[in-house]
Amino acid sequence: MSTEMNAGGHGGRLRAGASEFVLSVSLEGMDPEDDFRVVLPIGYTRNSVGWLLDQVFAEDEHGRSTVESFLDMAANPDLPEIYAVMLQVTEEWRMGLCTLSVSTAGQDKLDLADPASNHLVRHYPDNAPPDGRDDGGAPVVGAQEGPPRLGLRVAQEYSALEYAVAQGFWQSKDELLAWLRELTVLYFMDKFEYDLPVPDQDSGGDPVLGIKGLQDEGLIAPCEDTGSFFITEDGRGFIGKLLAETESYIDQYDHFKDVDFDGDADEVCFDRGRGVDLRAQVFTADGLDPVRTVFLLRLYDGAMDEFESTWTRLIEDEGFFGELLEPVVNRYNVSENLIGKVIDAGYGYIEERHEDARQLAAEREIAGRVRDAAGSDSHEQDHGGGDDHRALDESDSHVPLPRQGAGNPDVRKQQ
Repeated sequence: MSTEMNAGGHGGRLRAGASEFVLSVSLEGMDPEDDFRVVLPIGYTRNSVGWLLDQVFAEDEHGRSTVESFLDMAANPDLPEIYAVMLQVTEEWRMGLCTLSVSTAGQDKLDLADPASNHLVRHYPDNAPPDGRDDGGAPVVGAQEGPPRLGLRVAQEYSALEYAVAQGFWQSKDELLAWLRELTVLYFMDKFEYDLPVPDQDSGGDPVLGIKGLQDEGLIAPCEDTGSFFITEDGRGFIGKLLAETESYIDQYDHFKDVDFDGDADEVCFDRGRGVDLRAQVFTADGLDPVRTVFLLRLYDGAMDEFESTWTRLIEDEGFFGELLEPVVNRYNVSENLIGKVIDAGYGYIEERHEDARQLAAEREIAGRVRDAAGSDSHEQDHGGGDDHRALDESDSHVPLPRQGAGNPDVRKQQ
């Protein structure tokens, strides 16, 4: 490993007249040795660190081709793969799915608006002393200063709440948090019959965040007999609507959690157990609020149940909801062109399933008629048939027909 010193430290000034510098970018969570390294013109460092990242990991094909022309493939044949990973990271950054926390070795997070030149360091060959002299002060042969270096460590920070506000799905984080907390309270009251006590008149204040909003909306009300809240008729109706809404998302989008496709999405397959989850991106492409949709799905699939004993405390922390909703932003992404093809294929897949279901129902109906006809012929034979058999008239039709959807129509699927 090379020895590096900050230009402002005891290592002295950078050598004059440098025409190029080494940019090294490593991703948090990856081996530092697997860094992306490229030699670039020194003029790039006159701009900000954010500008540099945006240019090196360019959005357009021309910019990427320019950077790729600087790569030293002989030194590291894995550079194209590392570059692809970093391109994905910066693409999520541009989309607003994450923020980038960037730091240099041994330093705190730096401002992306800082000039890149402020963070250049001296660079010597491996094992060479930083001042070019041995312990006795004599010059070391070959200890020539190399191109300056800018080493950046990048970490992605995901926040579904920030993303929802930035993309215009919600007016403010406070508004979103209020909705999340209210639904959480209603969920635990309904599913676990949680005994939510009415606040003491003297102490004031609600024991759990979200109660006041639910009470103002008439979804819960205090019971004088029990001293706790109960879900009102309007509240039950509200829960039923949420269940119907969530189940419609499952019917329409559940197959997008397992999408297998080739590079151009010319062939797209679903539900094979080896694909990627594109639901959050599909929700957004279809104009749905991904935060609302994902939260309802997480409630439906029981993701909150493990917090049954601690939820009243956890909902005070926005980080709790941030982690629960991370799939909204920390997700697999494809280009707009590809997601369009995937969605079209998904609609075709649903139509095929519906057509298969209709065909199966028709076949069963025909089979049922055949069985009924065979049973009728057998009945006639058993009773003599022929002229002695009297056809059923209206007075014989006392056997009730089976009703469609037999059972209680008000019974809803319990979460």
